[in-house]
Amino acid sequence: MIYRLAVVGFGNVGRNFAQLLERKKSTLRKTYGFDYRLVAIATGRHGLAIDPHGFDATRVLRHLEQGRSLNELHRGKPLKGVVDLIQRAPAEVMFEISPQNPWNGQPAIRHIEAAIRRKMHVITANKGPVVHAYRRLKKLAARSKIHFRHEGVVMDGTPIFNLFEMTLPATEVRGFEGILNSTTNFLLNAMENGKDFASALEEARALGIVEAHPTVDVEGWDATSKLCCIANVIMGANLRPKDVDREGIQNLVPEQLKAARSRGNCIRLLVRAWRDGRRVYGSVKPTEIPLTHTFATLYGDTTAICLDTDTMEKITIVEGPGGPHQTAFALLSDLINIHRAGV
Repeated sequence: MIYRLAVVGFGNVGRNFAQLLERKKSTLRKTYGFDYRLVAIATGRHGLAIDPHGFDATRVLRHLEQGRSLNELHRGKPLKGVVDLIQRAPAEVMFEISPQNPWNGQPAIRHIEAAIRRKMHVITANKGPVVHAYRRLKKLAARSKIHFRHEGVVMDGTPIFNLFEMTLPATEVRGFEGILNSTTNFLLNAMENGKDFASALEEARALGIVEAHPTVDVEGWDATSKLCCIANVIMGANLRPKDVDREGIQNLVPEQLKAARSRGNCIRLLVRAWRDGRRVYGSVKPTEIPLTHTFATLYGDTTAICLDTDTMEKITIVEGPGGPHQTAFALLSDLINIHRAGV
């Protein structure tokens, strides 16, 4: 069996995904019994292209490294835009990995809707659609008898949604707490060591571990989006960022962190979700936690989540340093799970 793939968004994650597909091609054939053909690629700044015969990933990557446009590789009538590419791509699976928009999830939601209308399976690592339109997109996909998967939207490739779906049957998640933004973890570590906020942020920028718009990280928007994703999927909530009690770390000073240490605590940007009756609530706030707490041992770009369940009590998952190659794995795992479902 051959899956024809369309990829919308071809930044670091998309390029890592293309390389991972090539590296695992033999495994996909021998272990899972399928092959793939990359037939459509859309980028924000480097053009769009469809080739029904399939692209050579190495050639595409070299083409982009040379600063050339994908338009040169397109076969057929000129494309009017991303939605036009989705409508015309001869693909069974669409990967939506364009840059996230935490405010309203667009244009990723439009891209996914267009793919579902084409009866393409959809795999995304984009938080926006899961935050702002999860229920609607899931229903649309079910109606069209296709899959909508999204393992890569939180904690890179660490299985959170697959863990719940496939290994915790008949389990209710009563709530969870976690450290879901590694950038704020890094900044707080630096401030504990005496740096002021501005200096810590400059160091994070130099290391390339902060968003282009740092407010997404430091004001808690990224952590809030991840909270909404997890709560909406595994707790059946319908949370939006505006519903979450959010406070960032931008107003903290080193003295506050030192004072917490003197009390045997540390300050972390803690994400919490809990159920009260039929409603689910969430908060993202700098919170003092004991130095003996698992979350207090997290440094740099390490993240963690603790699920409170009615069957297994507490389940804690700690992710080591993440990156685009791990998010690429999440995309691959979702593709394999679609195949396993027998489509």
